[in-house]
Amino acid sequence: MRKAAVLAVFAIAVGACQSYEDGVRVICQGPTLCAECANATPDMRMGLMARAIEENLGNGKAEDLFGSLAELTPQERGARLEAEAKAAGLADCPLAAEMRQAAAEMGQAAGGR
Repeated sequence: MRKAAVLAVFAIAVGACQSYEDGVRVICQGPTLCAECANATPDMRMGLMARAIEENLGNGKAEDLFGSLAELTPQERGARLEAEAKAAGLADCPLAAEMRQAAAEMGQAAGGR
């Protein structure tokens, strides 16, 4: 929780001066930015997380990236975000990992029918 608070303060402090790399970091850290997500139902969690990310983004290019993820298939989202995180110099991207896991679970559920 402390990490989320630090990221939120950082994002607010840089505001409009936020670099693309910092914006991608905000997106990637979405799961830790959303304190409300811990107790939310799975259906509510993604909406709450999206709101937390949007509130902390201050870079137009990163905002475009985040918006473009909705246009991709679930299988493509994690890969795209992971690639952007890597290009931005981030060692890891928790949201990309979560997206990949969700896509895998969807695939397993679809294959099990």
